[in-house]
Amino acid sequence: MGGRLIAADSAAGALYSLGPAGVRRAPLPGAAALCAHGAALYCASKREDVIWRLDARTLCPQALFAGGPNVTRLIASPGGETLYALCQDGDSVLALCARTGAPQMLARAGQQPRGMALDPTGRLLAVAGGGRCEALVLDARTLRLVRRVPLPGPAADVAFGGGMLYALHQAGETAGRVVALRARGGMAWSAPVPGLPGGLCAVPGGVLAGAEGVSCLTRGGALWRAPMEGLCERVLAAQGRVLLSEALQGGVYALTPPRGGCEQLLPAQADDLLWYTDVP
Repeated sequence: MGGRLIAADSAAGALYSLGPAGVRRAPLPGAAALCAHGAALYCASKREDVIWRLDARTLCPQALFAGGPNVTRLIASPGGETLYALCQDGDSVLALCARTGAPQMLARAGQQPRGMALDPTGRLLAVAGGGRCEALVLDARTLRLVRRVPLPGPAADVAFGGGMLYALHQAGETAGRVVALRARGGMAWSAPVPGLPGGLCAVPGGVLAGAEGVSCLTRGGALWRAPMEGLCERVLAAQGRVLLSEALQGGVYALTPPRGGCEQLLPAQADDLLWYTDVP
């Protein structure tokens, strides 16, 4: 089974698939938030407030669902039955049937919420509450509030990993901070991030934090930092590399940590990135 990077560019109205065979482009109006389960790829449209279901191998549309206002994150439940859509302009989380697109539940979540994550068990859904300066933990089955975590600044992203909930928030005009929260409450540790906060990605033992570059953070501090001009808004780890989208000047890049080079993979202004492993 091979792996490939899928990038969504709403400004260009396109999806890009980068794999061993090269780059493939598929037109899709307003292509933004991405997620996948099995052979299905889901992509929210910024232009039309809809969610497409596509064949992940061919990028051909198969179905179209009504979405919500400005869906910026999509997550599929572990079993693939439910889609969670973060509606930034609606200050809410919407749960839909992944097969039919029928809406199931709606919950208020923050002010211009920016990030969302599902814990490995599929039981808890976390939301970065944006301007409300908080991280919210919801019951994924009911979308009822389980826990509210106040933060010192606007919340940019959240991630689950290693029994922790990580939250990235703004800490001053040009700085961010990652807070690691224990599953049962209480802060385990925190660490500064240089530059305005972007995105998070949990990795074994810690978390990758995007800002002006990428930092790999653990309880003991920064294992490494890779400075970069701009804002690393989406960050993910795949095949020993860190893949990221730069939001200010545009571009999708690959870093080889801790001291490897930086390679531009695409000149696209990517709204979201997804590492997809083809099903057999």
